[in-house]
Amino acid sequence: MTIVSNSTSKTARVIPVDADGRVMLLRGEPQNGRDHWFTVGGAINPDELPNQAAVRELREETGIEVESAALREPFYVGPHAFVYNEQQYETTAHFYALAMDPTTPVSFAGLEPGEVVEEVAWRHPGEFNVNDASTPALGDLMSLAVRHLAG
Repeated sequence: MTIVSNSTSKTARVIPVDADGRVMLLRGEPQNGRDHWFTVGGAINPDELPNQAAVRELREETGIEVESAALREPFYVGPHAFVYNEQQYETTAHFYALAMDPTTPVSFAGLEPGEVVEEVAWRHPGEFNVNDASTPALGDLMSLAVRHLAG
């Protein structure tokens, strides 16, 4: 597996959380024969603030539109290693938690060419096989998002 490491690469990610403490995850195409669960997010463009990129990524990947003011301060900013298209990436990520109703309609019409989302699911932290996650830290990040909104 190729490792794409760039310490100057920055990403913004959104973890929607419902009132029951469940987190919205996306499932993409299988990676190495396994399910591939991940959070909404992607690269921060040079002309964007992290919260603006998070809002844009949420709209592109799920069709859900919110104002950047709906996001509180990030609950985590730091190193983030993940797998995408069977390549390992290492970036600096800004993670935001967002309170959301799980009945909010989702659309994949805004996905970039080549991006695939096969399913949206609401899960409690620890309710899935961490080996099927885009990053080994996904369960911890889900727990942090839930606690961030609760506190």
